[in-house]
Amino acid sequence: MITQMSNLSARFVANMHCTRQLMLSLVLLISGSVSLNGSPAQADPTRDTSLIKMRQNTAPHAEAFKTTTNTQSSATVAVATNFLATAEKLVTAYASIAPGRIKLTSGSSGKLYAQIMQGAPIDVFLSADRERPLRLIEAGLAITETQFTYAQGRLIFWSNVDSDPKAKRTDALVTDALRNSRRIALANPALAPYGTAAQDALRHLQLYAKSQNKLVVAENIGQAFAFVYSGNADAGFLALTQWQQRPLAGGQYQLVPSSWHRPIAQDAVLLRRGQNNALAAGWLAFLDTASAREIIRADGYVLD
Repeated sequence: MITQMSNLSARFVANMHCTRQLMLSLVLLISGSVSLNGSPAQADPTRDTSLIKMRQNTAPHAEAFKTTTNTQSSATVAVATNFLATAEKLVTAYASIAPGRIKLTSGSSGKLYAQIMQGAPIDVFLSADRERPLRLIEAGLAITETQFTYAQGRLIFWSNVDSDPKAKRTDALVTDALRNSRRIALANPALAPYGTAAQDALRHLQLYAKSQNKLVVAENIGQAFAFVYSGNADAGFLALTQWQQRPLAGGQYQLVPSSWHRPIAQDAVLLRRGQNNALAAGWLAFLDTASAREIIRADGYVLD
């Protein structure tokens, strides 16, 4: 099966005339990993995969995408911190469909991007933004046709400042926290898209300058959550998925209106290092299946 997936992964990255959804689906369908309804398929020794062909020579620069048979049984996926817990669920779900080991490494999108640029052995990149996967494509380190948005993040503001325990609108909650809190946590805007969104929200409220002496900047959204969870910060801008998976005791939170910040569109891309790795291409394809999208949506992400 891995040999079949290897052959398909070459076509997966080569054919620019197929839609991305079709290309991703075919990786799994032709390999026999899943059936048309997304469930594990039964082995069929008579299956003729030659019925579906993609011509590599129809794509510009197709020679650059030609691959040889690859029997790698593992793939490394770099995933933005906010999505790590969800990615772990997806790895577990995919293990019931295809053999092999998906290894996850996490960090801020900016830090992971820098590691990839420096040659880190990573096959797939799940960023918390669109820009960094695009930069990797422009640098020749990722496959253009494989970039897609796998999730849309939601930002919340949580506060444990109890000067007024009644539920508030988001703007009132932030203003009250700035007036009464000791520290407000947010992810580093230079490294983490959730930090950029938090910065946007403070500027929308015209509170960014006033908040400087209370902001504690975390390397990533996971560390921002840790600051709040440990009590080192009594308010913070966090990812909705974090609160859903590990609710904070006390306090209250409000969704930050999406109109207050740039969209947190989280994109995935297959890296050049992974173009010969059937397991990497197959797992990336799995992210766009109905079963995977159900897991992603249940964890608090928005999907188109």
